Amino acid sequence: MKYYRNLIWPIVLLSGLLIIIRSSVAEAQEETNIRGHIAFDFPKTSEPNIEINLSGKLIRLVAKAAKNDQEAAKLLEMLEGVYVRGYRSGDTDFGEVSRYYKNKLKEEGWEVIAKVKEDDETFEVHTLFDQDIINGLFIMIAETEQTIFVNVFGRINPEQIGELLDSLDVDDLGNLDIGMHNFDVDVEDRNRGFGLHIERSVLEELDWRFEGTDISVISAETTNGAITFEDSVRDEVIVRASKKVRARGIAGAEAFAKKVHVYAERDGKEIKIYKKHPKPPKGVDVSVAYEIQCPAGVSANLHTTNGSIDLKLSGNFSGQIDAKTSKGRVLSDFPIPFTDKSEKQLAGKIGDGGSAKVKLRTTDGNINVKKW
Repeated sequence: MKYYRNLIWPIVLLSGLLIIIRSSVAEAQEETNIRGHIAFDFPKTSEPNIEINLSGKLIRLVAKAAKNDQEAAKLLEMLEGVYVRGYRSGDTDFGEVSRYYKNKLKEEGWEVIAKVKEDDETFEVHTLFDQDIINGLFIMIAETEQTIFVNVFGRINPEQIGELLDSLDVDDLGNLDIGMHNFDVDVEDRNRGFGLHIERSVLEELDWRFEGTDISVISAETTNGAITFEDSVRDEVIVRASKKVRARGIAGAEAFAKKVHVYAERDGKEIKIYKKHPKPPKGVDVSVAYEIQCPAGVSANLHTTNGSIDLKLSGNFSGQIDAKTSKGRVLSDFPIPFTDKSEKQLAGKIGDGGSAKVKLRTTDGNINVKKW
């Protein structure tokens, strides 16, 4: 559920500054009855290990400090408070605490706009609207090691948030469009408190189509990113590449994104898919993922370093497969023998073992061979 941070933390720290928070800040917290503010007053919680209290003069001070980023400063001016509490999961009962706050939110007319539960992790977003203005956001997250509650309030115009944070791109939350995405924030434990910094990301999608006639092999290579390969009944090759560049600040992300080039080229009977870019500087991350569809019976040579490989083949596929991962697992719907007991490599024939050859390689990721 890493993408949840894309929605939560940027709301909290839109200034893009490094803020050092100490527990003594809590003693100076101002009580307020401002619409959208929810007091963290559950009586049974332990001492938080993350505590952020920004309101009034402190918000305006941060806005002034962000004057070089006019969009961030504009958004901060709409906020009247940002409060965060984080607890180690073993120190608090998330179910009990969340029920307490959900009852408070319901009594005050808040609405649930997102609720996701995946494995042992839970994520909820509640909002309080006044016609077309957002008065408050209340976010609850339970992860394996950390439970976090976030309350942001003010008079927030969703359109102005959209100008700053681009558009939401969280498929798992459905069509939730309040203009918040493409942010990540790292929390670093420091001797004097918690260091928090925003990371912005730039996402670009590229598409190619090729006639499938006489195509015998498709080769795809990336470093950070997943690869999905699927055969189909259509006589064409469709390639979609998703390029994402993340950096501390939108300017840095956009600048390096211009240096990342993705190619899909036909060379005789082969289609080659690859990317080129210089070595990213410190603080910049690049990922390029591929989705490929092609006619049945085409050979494939797919390689990634950090990412999974999903291979989807029709039930009547015939060919040879060689799949290997260094740190993940290989899973297959077809009865192919493993070459070792660790389930990291399998090789053999599928069906009658036709002329198609499929080679799959990843270092840190799983390989899934699925039948459709």
